[in-house]
Amino acid sequence: MRNFCFVLLVTVFWVSPIFGAEQIQYKEKEAVKFSGTGSMTTRPFRVSGEWELQWEADSVFTVNLYKKGENETFKLSFVSVDDGGSGQSYSPMAGEFYLGITALGLWSATIVELNQ
Repeated sequence: MRNFCFVLLVTVFWVSPIFGAEQIQYKEKEAVKFSGTGSMTTRPFRVSGEWELQWEADSVFTVNLYKKGENETFKLSFVSVDDGGSGQSYSPMAGEFYLGITALGLWSATIVELNQ
């Protein structure tokens, strides 16, 4: 009885999902800016379309996004860092929102509306 050894050669091609993607250019408009030391809940703000939260913090920084609805409010964890830093968080939703911020040090958060 003969033993046969079959070798299966598999070639995998990986194509990046962003290959050939077009980056959308936005006109940015600063809508509102919040800053402080420690935790707070912001005043509500209204955006009419896509927007971004641009943030900077010295240390622990967590942002929960609350969207006010007709009958309910829902919560979305938006930013959470342990060592501070800076960054952006995008939202495609229009409406009325407020932020619940938990922080141990200095921080700033700017709402920037994005228009095409």
